[in-house]
Amino acid sequence: MYSVSKHLFLISQTITKKMEKDLYRATIEGNVEALIKLIQEDPLILDRSMATTFGETPLHVAALLGHQQFTIELVTRKPELARELDSRGSSALHLASAKGHVGIIKALVALDPDMCFLRDKDGRNPIHIAGQKGRIGVLKELLGAESGAARALLQLRGETILHLCVDYCQFDAFQFLVENVDFQDLINCKDSNGNTILHLAVADKQIKTIDYLLDKTNIEVNSANANGQTAMDILVQSRRDKSDIEISEMLQNAGALKSTHIFPSTKHKSPIQTFPTPLSKSNITIQSANSSLASQDHPTTWEQYFNKQDEWLEKQRDSLMVVASLIASMGFTAGLTPPPGVLTFQHRLSAWGIYCRFLIYNTTSFISSLSIILLLVSGIPVRRRVFMWILMVIMWIAVSSTALTYAVSIETHTNSNEFTTKYGVLLIGVIIWLFLMTMLLVFHTARFGVMFAKKFKKVSSRGDNV
Repeated sequence: MYSVSKHLFLISQTITKKMEKDLYRATIEGNVEALIKLIQEDPLILDRSMATTFGETPLHVAALLGHQQFTIELVTRKPELARELDSRGSSALHLASAKGHVGIIKALVALDPDMCFLRDKDGRNPIHIAGQKGRIGVLKELLGAESGAARALLQLRGETILHLCVDYCQFDAFQFLVENVDFQDLINCKDSNGNTILHLAVADKQIKTIDYLLDKTNIEVNSANANGQTAMDILVQSRRDKSDIEISEMLQNAGALKSTHIFPSTKHKSPIQTFPTPLSKSNITIQSANSSLASQDHPTTWEQYFNKQDEWLEKQRDSLMVVASLIASMGFTAGLTPPPGVLTFQHRLSAWGIYCRFLIYNTTSFISSLSIILLLVSGIPVRRRVFMWILMVIMWIAVSSTALTYAVSIETHTNSNEFTTKYGVLLIGVIIWLFLMTMLLVFHTARFGVMFAKKFKKVSSRGDNV
């Protein structure tokens, strides 16, 4: 009796597996007649498909492949299939939205419009998926069924559907949403990093999107993200591109500023009186204050030059690191394996012997380059002018010492007959190099001194006024 029951059970399992395979084949093909026949043979076949551990129901497969009639037949016979989720938390509506199957979208939202609010494991609902993929036809259907789902934020990063459109370069979908949904209050929404859609568009150099935002919306051009960066800061710090000039002009025409210029540009906007007033001590004080404020709002040529130098150094941080690392490697290698000509003189350690000079110049170059690397990784703000001046001086020392090391190495390879001529040419070259380096050092030291004197004068004048 037991063996008979077991045998019947195995037969039943075999039949069930065969029918499941037949259902899967019918779903892949979109064969409605085969589906109806299977349901007639086994009315519980769809219920069993919902109970599978994989989570992918026939409706998921049909929606993914775009079998519209097959999908309608499924949801008509078993409506609860529409709310089943696969292993990624996606419903059939998510998959149809991703693939752009408008007919299937209509059938599913007609069954239950609230499915527009269902989220997958990434926190995206079907409207988010459609915006991310740029499916405008799907967006029309979903917004018509439940436009409120378009205002939902992504749970992980706090992004809006507009962020997704810009992030995935879907300008047409972005434009459609802005023009057909009241998204003016979402235009300036920020994600978890404080980035607006303008930040994202500028970072990705999307000229068309930037132009549309600045011309057609109420986007705040000087909104700062969590790092205190405006759209202009993002442009300055992003990778170089041929579109930078055009984007910069568009932002400037819209009044965009860098974060360091926002507060000075918005202060002291009270109008200055132009009609004649009696001269008095108070009037003189007011006029001097106004003139000092005007000078702050409109920097002099020297101040503009200093600011450009500061910005240049900040942009060249990586380049300085590479150059310093290269010089350090050269110095380390030359110290361990000096040129053969220098080794000939290694026992002659007179005050300015060839080997002694080689060691001094090479060690100076090596230590200077290591100092630059240490300063760059120390976390000291690069925009500090004192720090900038120190870095430039050390770099000049490192480069000059490398040049002098080269000169000593060449000197050891010169024959005695040709020594006078070649050494004279070498000496002239070194003198010219040192002269140029000295001029640069004097110029930048004077520049630093002028800046320090002006700052000291400002501090003194404030103390006198107090």
